Amino acid sequence: VSEPKQEELKLKIVSILISHYAEKVRWCLEYCNIEFEEEFDSAIFGILFFNRSIPTLYNPLSRTIIGNSSDILRYIYGCYNSENDKVSKLLNPTKDNLRMESLLDQKLGRAIQRIFYFELYRNKSLKETMIIAWGSK
Repeated sequence: VSEPKQEELKLKIVSILISHYAEKVRWCLEYCNIEFEEEFDSAIFGILFFNRSIPTLYNPLSRTIIGNSSDILRYIYGCYNSENDKVSKLLNPTKDNLRMESLLDQKLGRAIQRIFYFELYRNKSLKETMIIAWGSK
């Protein structure tokens, strides 16, 4: 039996192109210098019809799958806080950090969604692009 390649042991994020929840996880992993691969889900309809959470994190080393961006951040904290100072400071689930995360999800995330959907419905060429990006065409 051969040893798994380093590439096969990297964390994997499954996401969609436009999602502040996926961006939150992506940014935290990049900021904390944690290697990962990203795979884009082929269609938003899979999320809607097959009850898949986006983003989803897969850890091949422990064969663990975590959905929901906040749960992913808690998992990353649990796995890396003792060996990574950035993780222990940024992702420590203190009352203040959790309040800031919730505020960003509620205020910033919803504002981004409103702007995005406003532009999507207003701009026919953007609508066509997003239909392709969501994998439904």
